[in-house]
Amino acid sequence: HLENATIHEFVHEEDTSNFEDFLLQLKKGYLNKFTSTKKLVSNNGRVIWANIAVSPMWSNKELPSSYITVIEDITEKKKASEMLKESESRFKSLFEDSPIPLREEDLSDVQKELKRLDICNIPATKIYRYFKTNPDALERCISKIKILEVNKETLNLKSVATKKEFLSNYHNLTTSNSPNILIKQLIAICKDQTSFTGETKIYTVKNEAKDVQIKWYVVPGFEKNYKRVFVSTEDITERKNAVRELKNSHKILIERNKRLLEFSYIISHNLRSHTSNIQTIIANLALAEDEEEKDELLDLLKEVSDSLDETIHNLNEITSIRTNIDIDKKTLNLNEYIEKTLAVLTPKIKSCKAVVTINVNKDLNLKYNPAYLESILLNLISNALKYAHTERIPEITITAKTFKGNIRLYVIDNGI
Repeated sequence: HLENATIHEFVHEEDTSNFEDFLLQLKKGYLNKFTSTKKLVSNNGRVIWANIAVSPMWSNKELPSSYITVIEDITEKKKASEMLKESESRFKSLFEDSPIPLREEDLSDVQKELKRLDICNIPATKIYRYFKTNPDALERCISKIKILEVNKETLNLKSVATKKEFLSNYHNLTTSNSPNILIKQLIAICKDQTSFTGETKIYTVKNEAKDVQIKWYVVPGFEKNYKRVFVSTEDITERKNAVRELKNSHKILIERNKRLLEFSYIISHNLRSHTSNIQTIIANLALAEDEEEKDELLDLLKEVSDSLDETIHNLNEITSIRTNIDIDKKTLNLNEYIEKTLAVLTPKIKSCKAVVTINVNKDLNLKYNPAYLESILLNLISNALKYAHTERIPEITITAKTFKGNIRLYVIDNGI
């Protein structure tokens, strides 16, 4: 029953529109029509939002008489609008307070530049090669990126205080990254992909390196023009460092296992040589006929004993537990180590009457591990004695030559 009723009877008490002011201006001729949104209450108490359009029914020269009013129920539109505002407010809060660095970008101009270059229809591998050989084209594409919004964590990631500072450094921060990840993103746009994931290294304004995982997706409704793209740049430096440490630990473990194998081989050969010599000397002591021969054998036993002690010391260094996987190297005199090895093998040399000739400069030094060098010399010389020809006196010649900064050791014999 709206007959003889006025709109004022249906106005909600919370309505704050300036309908009356507009109506007064209409009557005074300041407006020729107006539209106002009002909050109303129906007869049954339901709240209604209405869009009211008012037009005068008199001409400019006539006195105000009546006007026509068109009332449109916009309650559902109003609810939808308020829900949208609320949703956008929640989204903005989530965006701003996200613990992950986020930003919103407009890549529409990047897409246009890629189309202008006319490379999107060629295979991805050729697009990649194109940008690798045309860095200026890559720069132009990157310069077309528009940053619409960034959150606090993005500023923290890049070590900047404000959005303005971020934008002023964005181009330098972007192009200082590995160009590979940038090219891959351009390929994704070329191929109309709506999402992307990749890892790279970035640098802050303080030139601090950080490992990050980049993810972006195109907002639904903007797949054709890339006008709204959300980008996350998660700092994965700690994760990457953990992986690198794990790989390094694995490398150390492999090296230690290798060292243990070498250790077992050296023990089986080096220590066996020493113990064999000691047994030979002790056996000869029991057969010695005079004090002079005994004294000579005791001196030799002491020399072999000292050499055994040094061997054990060097082996301890090889198997020492440390994070450094590099074998300890020292400056060693090659001639001295040859003489020590011959002293250890003296009983064998005498028993087969071998003739050993050393053609090595007494000042020749090398950087090497003592236990390894001792093992090499023992192997070479003892094998020369072991495989001596039974019908001739063993002759062993030891020489060393320098070749391109390296030392080449030769042990030549006349055995079988």
